[in-house]
Amino acid sequence: MNALLAFLLSVGASLLSFTLIMVWYIVPRLSKQPRMQALLPLVLLHTFRTAGLVVLLPQVIGGVLPLGFAAPAAYGDLLTAGLAGLSAFMLRLQPGLALPFVWLFNLVGIIVVPAACCAIHTGRERKRSSVERGRFCFSRAM
Repeated sequence: MNALLAFLLSVGASLLSFTLIMVWYIVPRLSKQPRMQALLPLVLLHTFRTAGLVVLLPQVIGGVLPLGFAAPAAYGDLLTAGLAGLSAFMLRLQPGLALPFVWLFNLVGIIVVPAACCAIHTGRERKRSSVERGRFCFSRAM
């Protein structure tokens, strides 16, 4: 079995397993709770995004990733984890004010990887204007 097929099989099996766990266990329980109370366990999962810092360690990932990608991805994940922690505290302490924090951490979390990909690409091609780089990064992110 080639490496790509093994990787895709692994990702597919994991996706199926997590989908079944979500559909059979998590969604039925969370759908019975008020929205702010149901958000808390989902937000707390994202506090583990500090694991993204391992992309800075060549010993862990088995090679060196370009720093133009690794640094924005790692520190962006760390920022997302911090914002998720802040959102979790807000959900517990001030539920009425928590929704903007939850949105903020989600938006930052969504933007992290495309921004890191744009950083590595624009680092390679400095000849393009800033408008062209932005257009390229936007089209790649979508």
